[in-house]
Amino acid sequence: MAKDAEVPLGAVHYAFDSKTSLMRAVYAEDVETAAAVLGGALSLSGDPHEVLRCAMQRYAASLRTDPQAELVFQELGLMGVRDEELTALAAEAVVGFRTELARFLTQVAADAEHVWDAPVEVLAESLFGSLIGLAQNWLGTGDDALLDACLDDVALHLGRRLSPV
Repeated sequence: MAKDAEVPLGAVHYAFDSKTSLMRAVYAEDVETAAAVLGGALSLSGDPHEVLRCAMQRYAASLRTDPQAELVFQELGLMGVRDEELTALAAEAVVGFRTELARFLTQVAADAEHVWDAPVEVLAESLFGSLIGLAQNWLGTGDDALLDACLDDVALHLGRRLSPV
């Protein structure tokens, strides 16, 4: 990691007292970045379907801008599942993402004066799985058109789960 960041190894050891603290910082940054990317679509007013579509477009743009960040997140997620020392931390990161997605979905519904037809936590988990899976597929294939079409489909189907209050 130090080599990739182009910093001395000692600087990493100074800033982080353990592998767990380093991983926690990486996960926290990734959750914060994802929340900002999706949350940026909330500035749109009006049609919640357009807000969802814009959020998915922003997500695709963030993948294209920094595919290495997504690759690192994907790799760390798998490492957390395999490494007993990091399992709890990986689960904590998933909860963090789910919480941010639930917050985003709650705000989309509230801004549009709509309600979801299912618990927002279930919708957030489903959205999280879709985003992670589509990102992984895109990292492997680089198929921009398919990524965009799939994310549009995610937004369309999610939007159909909203109804006016």
